[in-house]
Amino acid sequence: MEADVARFAAGNTTPPPQGSGAGRLGGNGESLLQNISLTCLAGPLKGQSFRLAGGPVFILGRYSKASFSLAADPAASHLHFLIDTSENRIRIIDLGATNGLVINERHMGGKQGTPFTDFVHLKSGDTILAGACLFRLSIVDEATVIT
Repeated sequence: MEADVARFAAGNTTPPPQGSGAGRLGGNGESLLQNISLTCLAGPLKGQSFRLAGGPVFILGRYSKASFSLAADPAASHLHFLIDTSENRIRIIDLGATNGLVINERHMGGKQGTPFTDFVHLKSGDTILAGACLFRLSIVDEATVIT
């Protein structure tokens, strides 16, 4: 995981090779965590959806090489947060964003929130406020997710 963040921050945005933890494989060879999306409910990206596929690691922020760019949101940090979908789990961690994250109305990270010391597990319907964008996580087949 830390290697993925370092690799990404260094500008290497090539996806990890297959079998590198991109979720467990189903009987047909597809990842069980293939139907995950973040939909922006409010803020500069309102109405946009990001499909989390081909992971397992996704970085969101204003950085031009982020998995999903939040460049339209001046309140977002360069590298704002990371979502990890390996091992059939969905986890999030703040990457040192000035304003941190608000997950389900709980402020975490940033100057005023509870410091992140580990990943926070997410489930379908959870909300994430990053910068001025409020996202909702959606999972089509939640039975495949370990919490």
